[in-house]
Amino acid sequence: KPWRGKNKNRIHHIRKEKDNFTGANTSTDQMISPFGGLIPQMKGKLMRAKYYAATIFVDHYSDFTYVHLMQDTTAVATLEAKNAYERLIGTFGSKVLAYHADNGRFAENAYVTDVKDKGQNITFCG
Repeated sequence: KPWRGKNKNRIHHIRKEKDNFTGANTSTDQMISPFGGLIPQMKGKLMRAKYYAATIFVDHYSDFTYVHLMQDTTAVATLEAKNAYERLIGTFGSKVLAYHADNGRFAENAYVTDVKDKGQNITFCG
């Protein structure tokens, strides 16, 4: 059985040699939950709106992880998450140069166009 013979001490890093600074490459993916999470609010009548999805960003160099909670996974909401991540990385003095994502929502024209317009690169897994 091949899984028994693998070296258990081998550490596998997602980082490549060219990913030698924060923002060089970021992996991103989405998750959807069938059970909504409450949106926090300070006052007023309780809303019925809930979070049902999240977009996760992981920087390859620093392993910095950002989770953006969303009510849906539309292209607009996904771009909002991407822009929020880029603003946050910008507060640390870095700029996102590349993304690594799956072929789902991230392969759609709106997302790819936004990546190209900002001079970024995107690669797809799978």
